[in-house]
Amino acid sequence: MKAKSMKKILSRIAAVLSVVTVIVSSSVVMAGAEIVTSSDFISTSYSHDYSRWASVIRSYLVGCDDGRLMRVYSGSKGYYVEYYDSDFNLLESKTIDKELSLFGGFYAGKDAYYIVSGQNNPDESANVECFRITKYDKNWNRITSTGLYDCNTYSPFDVGSLRMTEASGYLFIRTAHEMYKTKDGYHHQANVTIQLDESTMKITDSFTNVSNSSYGYVSHSFNQFIKTDGNHIIAVDHGDAYPRSLALIKYNTDFTEGQFCSNIRYWWDSNQHAVVNNSCDVTDLLTISGQIGDNTTNATIGGFEISNTSYIVAASSIDQEKQEGLKNIYILTESKEDGTVKSNQITDISGKYNATSPYLVKINNNKFMVMWTIKNDNTVYYTYIDGDGNVISDINTMGGQLSDCEPIVYNGMVLWYICSNKKITFYGINTDGTTFGDELKASMTASDGGSTITFTADAQGGMGTHTYKFLVYNKTTDTWARIRDYSENNTLVWTKGTSGDRDFYVDVKDSTGKVVRSKAVNIKIDKPTAVLTPSASTVTAGDKLTLTASTNKSGCTYKFLIYNPSTNQWFKLQDFGSKNTYTWTAGSAGARQFYVDVKDSDGNVTRSKVANVTIGSSGALSVKTTVSVKTSKPGDKITFTAVGTGGKAGYTYKMVVYNKTTKTWGLVQNFNANNKITWTAGSAGDREFYVDVKDASGKVVRSSALNVKTSN
Repeated sequence: MKAKSMKKILSRIAAVLSVVTVIVSSSVVMAGAEIVTSSDFISTSYSHDYSRWASVIRSYLVGCDDGRLMRVYSGSKGYYVEYYDSDFNLLESKTIDKELSLFGGFYAGKDAYYIVSGQNNPDESANVECFRITKYDKNWNRITSTGLYDCNTYSPFDVGSLRMTEASGYLFIRTAHEMYKTKDGYHHQANVTIQLDESTMKITDSFTNVSNSSYGYVSHSFNQFIKTDGNHIIAVDHGDAYPRSLALIKYNTDFTEGQFCSNIRYWWDSNQHAVVNNSCDVTDLLTISGQIGDNTTNATIGGFEISNTSYIVAASSIDQEKQEGLKNIYILTESKEDGTVKSNQITDISGKYNATSPYLVKINNNKFMVMWTIKNDNTVYYTYIDGDGNVISDINTMGGQLSDCEPIVYNGMVLWYICSNKKITFYGINTDGTTFGDELKASMTASDGGSTITFTADAQGGMGTHTYKFLVYNKTTDTWARIRDYSENNTLVWTKGTSGDRDFYVDVKDSTGKVVRSKAVNIKIDKPTAVLTPSASTVTAGDKLTLTASTNKSGCTYKFLIYNPSTNQWFKLQDFGSKNTYTWTAGSAGARQFYVDVKDSDGNVTRSKVANVTIGSSGALSVKTTVSVKTSKPGDKITFTAVGTGGKAGYTYKMVVYNKTTKTWGLVQNFNANNKITWTAGSAGDREFYVDVKDASGKVVRSSALNVKTSN
């Protein structure tokens, strides 16, 4: 393709590049991570790499909502579709009729599938449908199509690629075309951008004319990428003239209004200066040396992704400043925050063969896999970068090949395929960096934390995401138990139970359902014994009860507890201490349950069996009352204590006061379970206090008077 100089309408401001060069040495991890299966169709893989310009992509892979894997390929007789299960067994195949004669690309949208096709327009007719967008449902039933006519297109998709994305109900297409012949006698090539309303299948905006980069126009454009960020299109083009760079193009227009370029305004001011409103921002991520329009650029673009903080492009290139050397892998980024541009060289290749165009696979918003090969080397190289383009792992390798099938993340794997005749070879790398051809292995370690043990499981190999199930076998009781079922959490904190000899295991399952079990981790727990002996099993209210604890270990501490079944209340009588006896004064009638917790020097705790004690009634209902002082001054706090006995257990207490000086009665506390009543002395006077006790049957008796004198 011959290039001609084109006069720029607007001058472009050159971007200042902050260049950072990092060379990472390779540590080799070899594995045969491939699965070979058969196809119902004859198909041939194309290369992702290119020497001058890219081609349309013919091989696609999609993870379906039902868990199946869908392969889409543009073949000679139509569009071939095959479905595989997670074990890569072929389940179903179908052929979709061709649309227009030239295939452009396929896109799996959220609610539908789309295929772009086209046809040449040698007569440069406005009536030729140069681009057609066809919509299918998820069962590949054709819904409808729409076409782009009168679009300055002589040959669609020429010397470029085609990629699509969707956002806010719109489908966006970025591709290339040769345009109508100009006065110089040439069909110049440039990029094409189309916006489609997915619900109405109407093209709401497109750009196919000759222009400048303020409109997102690149000529020649040898490779095209498109994504959205917020309400704005972000594109990447490989330009050899205008601009001569690997260019990042940010559209400032809001595409949710249905337009991305028609709302860019261009005019001449009174001084005949060009003015563009809402124009695109263009950044030269990698400036290409050489003459404007020279098709040889010695660079390629392989992938484009967006992180939370940066726009990231994976590319291959020679040293453009020196215009020499082999093609190495570069990660080119622009910061969203301040626009800083960085060029991060991640290989230093020697020998005679170039690095091929790299793929960039998004694992999450801050982790990406970079993949490439070297010509004539049946090896796939891969490493990880973060959201700012920094390398975060060694460069690993595996035997295999790349193709024009862009790798996807499926069941925890970075997955792609190559095809030859009716043989399909799937390649995969688990997102943790292991290759799925490795044997699935499981192991587990344990860390003693005193009262708990932390188990950490590790999985290697297999395919895709690993999940973990934790089990225990109690050798003392000859019983199995599942501690936790399968989850992606590989750690378990286990609280030590009763003494015994136990074997712990982890079962690891990969995405295909294959399960392996780890070796046993043995844990022996020799917990102290705990025995609690009460001095009596039946006492009367007010009696003293002595509790004595015993154990088989020395150096233990003891905690005494009591539970009242009638009130459903627990009380701690004594916290952990060296004393192994406790004396308790029996209160109201009823049943009580006593326990002791014994803790050894390693922190192992054993609780005793229950010691049941019954507090019997002393006979008729009565109440004993005491007062802390009998003389006071105004403002003093005086405590009255009442203890009910006899009757039916379950006492409540009421206290009243009679002021002998003023000859008046007052209520200090109405009936409730509180038997310690605090009264604040008021004015001087001679008072008599009485406590009424009521048992569970409702019977009430009054105490004798408690006399308290208050003086100034």
